Amino acid sequence: MLSPSRLYDLSLSTGESLDLRKNCERFLRELVSTADLTTAGVWLRHRLLIGEGSSFGEEVEATAVLVSGTPPVWFDTKKIPLDHPVFTHLKEQPNLSVGASDELFVDVKIERKIHSGVIAVFALGSLGFLHIFSSDRRGAFSAAELRELGRVVSKFTVSIEACLAHSRVMREVALRKRVEIDLQHREEHFRALIENTLDIILVLDYDATIVFAGPSVERALGYQPCELEGTNFFEMVDPDEVTGHFQNFLGMVKEQGEAPSVEMRIRHAAGTWRILAISSNNLLSSPSVAGIIMNCHDVTERREWMAEVEAARKRAVEASRAKSEFVANVSHEIRNPLNGVIGMASILLESDLNLEQRDCANTIRVSADTLLTIIEDILDLSKIESGKLKIVNEAFSLSESIEGCMDMVAATAAEKGLELAYLVDGAVPDRLNGAGARVRQVLLNLLSNAVKFTESGEVLVSVSAKNIESSDPDVDLLEVHVSVRDTGIGIDPEGSERLFQPFVQADASTTRRYGGSGLGLAVSRRLCGLMGGRIWVASKPGKGSTFSFTFRAEAIEEETGAEMAGSLLDGKRILAVYRNRMMRDALSRYAHDLQLHIATVVSISEALTRLDSPGDFDAVIVDEAAFGTAGRLEFDALRDLESQMPVIVMRWAVPHHGSRRPPKTGALVLTKPVKPAHLRSVLERALGLESKSARGPVEDSSDRLVMPLAQDVRILLAEDDEIGRKVALMMLDGLRYRADVAANGLEAVESVEKGGYDIVLMDLQMPGLDGLEATRRIRAMSLPTQPKIIAMTARATGEDRDMCQAAGMDGYLTKPIRKEQLQRALLDATAPADSDALPVGNIGVDEDRLAVLLRTGGRGLVADLIDIYLDEMPGRLDQLREAVENEDVETVRTVAHKIKGSSSNLGLPEVASAGATLENVGMNQKMEQVDSLLNFVVMAFERARLDLEAMTEKWSSGEHQ
Repeated sequence: MLSPSRLYDLSLSTGESLDLRKNCERFLRELVSTADLTTAGVWLRHRLLIGEGSSFGEEVEATAVLVSGTPPVWFDTKKIPLDHPVFTHLKEQPNLSVGASDELFVDVKIERKIHSGVIAVFALGSLGFLHIFSSDRRGAFSAAELRELGRVVSKFTVSIEACLAHSRVMREVALRKRVEIDLQHREEHFRALIENTLDIILVLDYDATIVFAGPSVERALGYQPCELEGTNFFEMVDPDEVTGHFQNFLGMVKEQGEAPSVEMRIRHAAGTWRILAISSNNLLSSPSVAGIIMNCHDVTERREWMAEVEAARKRAVEASRAKSEFVANVSHEIRNPLNGVIGMASILLESDLNLEQRDCANTIRVSADTLLTIIEDILDLSKIESGKLKIVNEAFSLSESIEGCMDMVAATAAEKGLELAYLVDGAVPDRLNGAGARVRQVLLNLLSNAVKFTESGEVLVSVSAKNIESSDPDVDLLEVHVSVRDTGIGIDPEGSERLFQPFVQADASTTRRYGGSGLGLAVSRRLCGLMGGRIWVASKPGKGSTFSFTFRAEAIEEETGAEMAGSLLDGKRILAVYRNRMMRDALSRYAHDLQLHIATVVSISEALTRLDSPGDFDAVIVDEAAFGTAGRLEFDALRDLESQMPVIVMRWAVPHHGSRRPPKTGALVLTKPVKPAHLRSVLERALGLESKSARGPVEDSSDRLVMPLAQDVRILLAEDDEIGRKVALMMLDGLRYRADVAANGLEAVESVEKGGYDIVLMDLQMPGLDGLEATRRIRAMSLPTQPKIIAMTARATGEDRDMCQAAGMDGYLTKPIRKEQLQRALLDATAPADSDALPVGNIGVDEDRLAVLLRTGGRGLVADLIDIYLDEMPGRLDQLREAVENEDVETVRTVAHKIKGSSSNLGLPEVASAGATLENVGMNQKMEQVDSLLNFVVMAFERARLDLEAMTEKWSSGEHQ
């Protein structure tokens, strides 16, 4: 039984603490002692403990929480869900007691591992419940005991409510204090921002009265904030700007929100003017601000700096323009005398000269060409630096570009005995759309350097490519990688870093020994950048160098004739004798592309061993260097071999120092540097596989080209410079043209007005009336037929070309003028628009002479004449070589005369001139000069042969039909 006195004492001690946990712990401790209980626990709803709608962020769980329990180890959990059975039973009766035998025992027990004893549960109003357990009792608490305990529990419930109320009050107080502290911190934060901001903060009323001025106004404008508050903002604005800004302000007052930023001139307290960038926000409707907030940033120094930068930019532009103008003027002034030097040297070389005179004239021309190259490099560098260099994309042949560059360094390579070859990866298309002219410029520079700095060994050009992403999905964009490897002097790492800077070479000794301006690589680097690529070098001193560059280009899809061309040689077996490994590899690649089977050996003796079995090979190719180690017996064996199969000898057009001539045989000659197309042509000729039907039928006379003869073309030369006039007239005379002369632009206009000229060669810079204005006046005339006007200028800029085109000119020649360029321009000007004209640009071919042949006999006849000439010339050259060795002066003179005549008839002035000179030397019995002069004949023939073959190939492919 419960002791009433003890329950009374328990009742008195209840609620002595407002701390919920302490209150519960004390009550439970006294209750366990008073009622002889094993455990007791207070369970309260979770939401009551943290407060309804608490702003502290705790999650309100649908659970009841054990606030206090004694001893705590008896409880399985400290949280139970609100749908626990104990809550269900408490709704039916607020106090209940069950024993272990009662079926409700399991529902209301919370303690763990109890299977006997008595449990009593008391509702604590809506707060939760009190759970007690006695393991010693045998029966449930009686109704009287429950009532007695219930009264004590009711008082305990009131104390819990008091504790919870106190907790809520304390929470609210803490929350308010936290908010107050936060507001205080925020206020201090914004006050610090306003007081320390570099910008000026102003608040204006609707009538522009300043109601607040930030402290920074003193630092920026020299005013105390109190001096400005109450004044009108526009009193500080520059009077010249007030009207416009005030109208904007009135519009801003009517519209809520931000206004566009503006700049105003504001008067400083010291009387000076400051420029403020002002951002405004209309918050007149906001009760906390009720004004227009202005954030003013002082941009005076920035505007002054920008003005200085703009002035500096204009000065730089003007300086760049002046520099470009200076470079162009220097180029003009140098090109004018160079025009005379190069022109006269070229004319001299076409005349009858002895060997010493020809050597002097050639030295003059080469020196002038070198100077011209330096001028071109300086001009290119100037254009690049000023951003005026234009990259023109065009369709071009990669192989033709490489071969053209190799031809230009071939003579120097031959003199040094260097091997020269190129390899193009099979995946690289030959036809590309890109900056072909600039690619050739960079490649020629690298090849020239490679040959210049290599005394012995080889130079190899390698090409590969990879696809890169393009913005146009229909474009096949490539990054082409070109490398030029040599076995020259090499470069140390420090020199490599300086190489691509203007006017810099690897070291001073390089300049002294090899010459050069050091501009070529600097120009090449910038050109590569403009083409979307780069340039670099890998080198070791004494081991050679590899210069590489990349550029971007579009692949052009085309149907090539490679398969058809290769089918004639398909399966043919070739034996090549070459000591140089690089050339053996190159020949193997070329042979593979031509569908040939090729075997390579390093000596003639090894080749003769391979040729013991007849029928193993269809032809033999022998490099002239192999004869340097061959004996007489091997020479004889090679001569005997010609009766069984064709023997082709590879050699330079100009024998280099120390080379040994091959034996006198009837072998065909394959001229170095070896090119795939030339290799194919020579092999087809050697094996009798040439197709005569490819030339096409002879045209009907009504369809033949009718090109005006030189004497039928009326030309006016407008040139104020006496030397320039003389050079141009002599070149025209050499081309069998006649011209009238005008000394200035005004005379040119008057001459055109009086007489009917077909072509006007117009210098641009002439006194009184320049070439551009003269052209405009001529174009404004009412003439039966307007002449073709071709500009001649020593200025070489893109702007000049554009101005010429805009003025109405038809062509453009840059001084110094080359004879072949002049000839090409004249042919272009006189050829009918739909004519079947000759391909322009063949340096070794006189197109005027061939045009007459075409007009007379058509393509068929001309093609036959070319074939006969190409078949006869190798034999005649061999006759010359044999005559030179035997010192047979009469044979030299006779054969040279034949070469001169046949070459002249076919329109090959360079070969004819070389033959005439050789004939003259032979007549004078000067055998000591014949050997060297023979080289000039061979070189001239090789150039003419390439041009003729290219022309007939174009005819056979139907390009001009």
